[in-house]
Amino acid sequence: MARPTTFPFASAPVATWPASLGKAWVTGTPATGRKDLPAIASAFGYWMSWTFLQRHAPRPTMHTVDAYFLAMTGFLKPSSAVSYLLRVRDAAVILWPHDDWRWLYTRCSELRARHFPPRKPYTPRPTATTRQRVPLSAWPEDLKCRWETACTAPPRLSWRASVRDRTSPSSMDPAGTAWAWSAATRSNIETAVGLWLAWSADHDLPSCPTPASVAAWAEELDARGRSLCTLRNYVRWLYDGARHLWPELDWRWLREDARLLALEAVPVRNRTARLSSLRELWQLAQSLMSEAERQPHGIRSARLFRAGFMLALLVFHPVRLRNLCELRADVHVVLDEGGAPISLVLNTKGGRRVWDMAEELREPWRRWWGWFRTQLPGAERNDDVLWPSEDGAPLRPRSVRRHIIEVTSRRMGKATNPHLLRSVVAIALCDEGAPEAARCLLGHRSRKALLPYILAAISKRAARTLRAASAPLRVPPPLRCRARWRVP
Repeated sequence: MARPTTFPFASAPVATWPASLGKAWVTGTPATGRKDLPAIASAFGYWMSWTFLQRHAPRPTMHTVDAYFLAMTGFLKPSSAVSYLLRVRDAAVILWPHDDWRWLYTRCSELRARHFPPRKPYTPRPTATTRQRVPLSAWPEDLKCRWETACTAPPRLSWRASVRDRTSPSSMDPAGTAWAWSAATRSNIETAVGLWLAWSADHDLPSCPTPASVAAWAEELDARGRSLCTLRNYVRWLYDGARHLWPELDWRWLREDARLLALEAVPVRNRTARLSSLRELWQLAQSLMSEAERQPHGIRSARLFRAGFMLALLVFHPVRLRNLCELRADVHVVLDEGGAPISLVLNTKGGRRVWDMAEELREPWRRWWGWFRTQLPGAERNDDVLWPSEDGAPLRPRSVRRHIIEVTSRRMGKATNPHLLRSVVAIALCDEGAPEAARCLLGHRSRKALLPYILAAISKRAARTLRAASAPLRVPPPLRCRARWRVP
């Protein structure tokens, strides 16, 4: 039988507390200035309900605290029970300010250590005898000089220079266009060439690639579990590096190998099958937030509302995962005098961008920032982080990605990650004939980045047109009528 995840009794509101405790709470809360007072009052309300049922005094003691923790572990996780005890301790500091409550904090730490033993010390793996990759600083001197020369931009000629000077071999880069590549492309090529140099040195082979040595290198990478897409990228990057490091040789055979690998390499995951519509994602976000409102207020409902609010924010503002995790109030979210969000300010790859906050997100923002966020354990440790973790720091991108994938897989049957949401928004805007709006909304600097989304939108529109055109030609299935037998 599954263990319940909520309290079997309701939390006693402040109005039902004894008169002395209610007066102490009203007079003591303004001095704290904390934003999680509703969560503390709710946790102490559960404590008051339990003490009333067990006929104990509301003042915490060592005996009652241990009994309360043992009772909570019957319907809550030990980590959640410790969190509620810590808030009971915060309430006790407000209600009985002249007493020393450090023993309660120490007891909570002991209970946490009892149910969560310390992790084993990290033991580093033994270093491998062979090098995995040769960095650029350790390349042979001749290869390093050639690569640095190829990556150096040629001098810009004056507009007065003649056509002969502009097209002469001395004024052109003899190795190709390595100087015009981006930093990411250069890093990928340096990685592939470094892997090749390390492998060739371990096998006592010359550094210059040959068809036989490249085939043996690819077979060894395949034996290590590398996918065909990874092999295709490595061979392609090795070709781009080889034609600049050894420009006097013919590398058409290596380009052909990369082309054949590209034909065989098929993505493991079908991205098209995991695409959803914006309407489905928005309805899922609304249902998650509504379900969190109906549940008893606590950590579980706060996490459920957080998932719905994240999806709603990504539907209207498809920011990158890194920008989503680092959102902070009063830094990235501009508020008006009433505390409602007006605009969203982010530093993206394309520079500083400002988006007007959608009207549909203002009320969920008030509910999240004013109530549900305060239910999380690490909210009081950092006042401006939008998605706080248990230690008060912002949630890591890996945690956010895993959480959204779990929610969409369980509710929709499609594992949709935050980056795939950007593709959904871009395809929807391109389908409506607004590719420039998609480029500005996604933060792309180049229009070439929209080409996959435009092609997907064209395919989607063509499928709708074909379905509408072939509708009159469809033959309805024959009706299956039960034979009526005539009774003589």
